[in-house]
Amino acid sequence: MDLTISNKFNNQLLGRIDVVGEINFSGATPSNAEVASAIAKNLKVKEDLIVVKQILTKFSSQSAKFKAVSYKDPAAKAKFEVATKHLKAQAEKKAKEETEKKAAELEAKQKAEEEAAATAETKETEAPVEAPSEEKS
Repeated sequence: MDLTISNKFNNQLLGRIDVVGEINFSGATPSNAEVASAIAKNLKVKEDLIVVKQILTKFSSQSAKFKAVSYKDPAAKAKFEVATKHLKAQAEKKAKEETEKKAAELEAKQKAEEEAAATAETKETEAPVEAPSEEKS
């Protein structure tokens, strides 16, 4: 895949660089993730800060035009990019799994503490307690 950037616009207000260019490829049209990784290599930025807006293929040719943006930092990306329905669902699912994992870890920790306390109590009760002998003089 050969990527050429034809136009870069530094959008300081939104904290991003708007990029327009062309891709020459063989086979199927590259995915947004593949285009984002190629742009990230070309601009020398992190791949997760790139958002591909469009890939417009030319009929019966192995080339396409693209529009993408490269954010300066993750905060700017979070502020200006709208999460789609499936991305929101993925984020909710991930958050739910994390809370379940934390709850399971907390439960296991409490159970271990209870078992440790129970074994300590049984050791105290099992130890023979000798009454002090009184000596009569």
